[in-house]
Amino acid sequence: MSEVNEQRVCIKFCLKLGKNATETYEMIKTAFGDDSLSRSKIFEWFKRFKNGRETTEDDPRSGRPSTSRNDDVVSKICEKVRNDRRLTVRELADEAGISIGSCHEILTENLQMRRVAAKFVPRLLTLEQKENRLTICQDLKNRSIDPNFIKNIVTGDETWVYGYDPETKAQSSQWKTKFSPRPKKARQVRSSVKTMLIVFFDIEGIVHYEFVPHGQTVNQVFYKDVLMRLREKIRKKRPEKWRTETWFLHHDNAPAHSALSIREFLADKKIPVVPHPPYSPDLAPCDFFLFPKLKFALKGQRFQDVEEIKANTAAELKVLTSEQFQRTFEKWQDRWNHCILSGGEYFEGSGREWTRVLIPPDLLSRWVNRSHGEMSFHLTQLMTGHGCFNWFLQRINRYPSVRCSHCGSSDGYGEAVDKAHHTLFRCEAFRRERERLVDTIGPFDPGGLIPRMLESPAHWEAIFDFAREVMTAKESAERDRQFRQGWLRRGVDDDDGDVGGAVYGPPA
Repeated sequence: MSEVNEQRVCIKFCLKLGKNATETYEMIKTAFGDDSLSRSKIFEWFKRFKNGRETTEDDPRSGRPSTSRNDDVVSKICEKVRNDRRLTVRELADEAGISIGSCHEILTENLQMRRVAAKFVPRLLTLEQKENRLTICQDLKNRSIDPNFIKNIVTGDETWVYGYDPETKAQSSQWKTKFSPRPKKARQVRSSVKTMLIVFFDIEGIVHYEFVPHGQTVNQVFYKDVLMRLREKIRKKRPEKWRTETWFLHHDNAPAHSALSIREFLADKKIPVVPHPPYSPDLAPCDFFLFPKLKFALKGQRFQDVEEIKANTAAELKVLTSEQFQRTFEKWQDRWNHCILSGGEYFEGSGREWTRVLIPPDLLSRWVNRSHGEMSFHLTQLMTGHGCFNWFLQRINRYPSVRCSHCGSSDGYGEAVDKAHHTLFRCEAFRRERERLVDTIGPFDPGGLIPRMLESPAHWEAIFDFAREVMTAKESAERDRQFRQGWLRRGVDDDDGDVGGAVYGPPA
């Protein structure tokens, strides 16, 4: 507490003791001597406290009016940035005649901008290519209504595996103290020793993999032999798919994959092909899951020859779990939705995917300007995916697995991942609540949920009640689990049943 503030407290104390202003002034003068406040200041604060003031702090002041962050300067900065988005803060500040700090504040606070680097994409898509991506994703989404469609897809591709692949910047990071020197590493490149891997997998795991012989080109003749070996592996490892002839092949549009002889071979063997849009590694499970995961584990390691590369690659493939493959196929379906929402463009990764699926841009205005319906804590959880879903709890280190703990291990798509989508559409534990909801609002899909809510107050209320019942049950189960493990200690009895009201902490 400052000395000035301390004297104000004393003035307030004297007032409560019944002293008048003159007596207070004499007592302050005696106590603080030459450092005491002036007579006028003491009388002024005495009057303030007498009139009911409680705080001893100074009143907030607006300060000097800003001459650099006015409307004219903000408009000028905005116009210059829109004309050339690569201008630096210093260049903008010099042109506007203001400080760098003020210019930065205008950009980040007034204009709500931030500087980002351009994102590398496989190709700058044409309108026709975007429409093709959109059409294929919409078709696959419609076909995935049948759970057997996803379970019967076998997807595959080929990739190079290197004798040495430099580790990433994140992999080479390490902890250091404040005074220790920063670690250094030399710039390195991939080795020339390499081999090509061809791998196929389905929702259960790896079906077939092989390495291309040295000097062999993956052309249509060789790829046809690969497909023949794949058929044999399916016969041995997936006898049900082989017996019913219900499996689909998914691969990209590489020349060896789309050659006429390959298409004729697949037609002759009655193997349907799942379409894949060109220039779309973001929609290929091998490219967004298997190959990055495999190569990340091998980065930074040095292998002396091709045989050592093959041995380590095979070992990494064997440690992948069925749960990882099942999550991959769910993510693949999510990516179809993202592609549809982005109009066929390459889409950004985001934690808001589920909400954007429910409320796409063309529905946002209706949602904001709706004439009925109030949000609740539980309805917000269901619409954002942030709450008592194991997928979310694992991300914040509150649950060891993403598997649904309410309905067992399978939901027709492999192991059930406990997310908002699973709870709303698939979880068997809440079938009764879901059937009551369908009886009221009719059948719906993720894209049709919000339109149904906006149709009438009765529909909104039905979904509101569903969210309350289901999320309350999930919160209760999670609270019990936390108690059993000793993570919840006190403060649990919230009126709304929210686990968030409890105090988390390790066992004492």
